[in-house]
Amino acid sequence: MQYPTTPSSHHGHTVPRTPPSQTGRHHHNGQLPTPGAPYMFAAVLPQSALAPGHTGLPPTPYMPTVPLPIQHNSTGLLTPPESPVSRSRSLTALNDHLFRPNYTYDMRYDVDHAGLRSALQEHATIPATGQLAVLVQLDQRMLTINIGDGRAALTVRDVLHRLHRELTKILPNGGTLLQLIGRRYIFDGLEPSGGNTFTLKLRR
Repeated sequence: MQYPTTPSSHHGHTVPRTPPSQTGRHHHNGQLPTPGAPYMFAAVLPQSALAPGHTGLPPTPYMPTVPLPIQHNSTGLLTPPESPVSRSRSLTALNDHLFRPNYTYDMRYDVDHAGLRSALQEHATIPATGQLAVLVQLDQRMLTINIGDGRAALTVRDVLHRLHRELTKILPNGGTLLQLIGRRYIFDGLEPSGGNTFTLKLRR
């Protein structure tokens, strides 16, 4: 297609006007485009997701805090999760007459002085067991008293009678275990210490 030339004054000469590019784009460097060459133009890059001055490393994922489960006991108070030790202690439950005695029994005397009567024939533990161990505190050491042979279920009488016999046994020095313990002779119950083991408590 032919384009008419428009005269323009430049030092007295007529200069032909350059026809517009076929693409409709202008070239700011004053040069004509090369026929058939692809047109190169500046493209706007997308804004980076990283903030200015970022090192380029991916962001650290957020790890939320997960709360531990909270258990409630029968009284409604919050308690920590049950440990294996507390579970093992609950495998054998003591008869209340041995755990929280509501009677006064001076262990220097035979178990008949406890005044329990028929309660002495009750099973010592629930479920019934034929053998258990009782720990006795002596100064900085512990003495173990094994009760039962494992064949017959222990009764309250079996436990109290064996404890009385061992605590009042005459030692080589002429004294007894009760005398070594001190002036505490009243039976105050057995404290669970794991499995079928219990700790003797005495009071004045």
